[in-house]
Amino acid sequence: MMTSIQTYEEPCILDALLELKKQQEQLEGCPSDVYSSLLCKLLDIDTIPFTLQCKDSLLTLYGATSKKGKLHTFETTYFRIEQVHLKKKTATVSLLLPIDMHECVAKHHKDMFRLEKTNSTTVIDTRCICAIHCLDINLLKKIIIEPKW
Repeated sequence: MMTSIQTYEEPCILDALLELKKQQEQLEGCPSDVYSSLLCKLLDIDTIPFTLQCKDSLLTLYGATSKKGKLHTFETTYFRIEQVHLKKKTATVSLLLPIDMHECVAKHHKDMFRLEKTNSTTVIDTRCICAIHCLDINLLKKIIIEPKW
């Protein structure tokens, strides 16, 4: 008896990224969609953060952002989907800046308190990605802790 191994022409990561983009667009609030507009106002977030798993580790990229008039470089494993390019089997992602409790760039994932959107984008080859892991959207909310006294 001969068994065959099923192969896929299109990587399933592209399908996952397309679905993620669709859900993220609902968060952004489409003026013609009542549910989307309500969801946008309710959550006040337009990003679904995620990480990408390569063969041996999480995909890590480097970006730059301007904070208080100074240019800061940073390393991140957290992303936001911007576009999916089916024919090229690539995706454009923006890099999310990991922030710690003291409003500084988090050096380690254990120190991350929240994520912040940046203008840094890059195109990734989805054929190098093994898995995608979506994170809690509340990581993008800026929480203000007021002193008790």
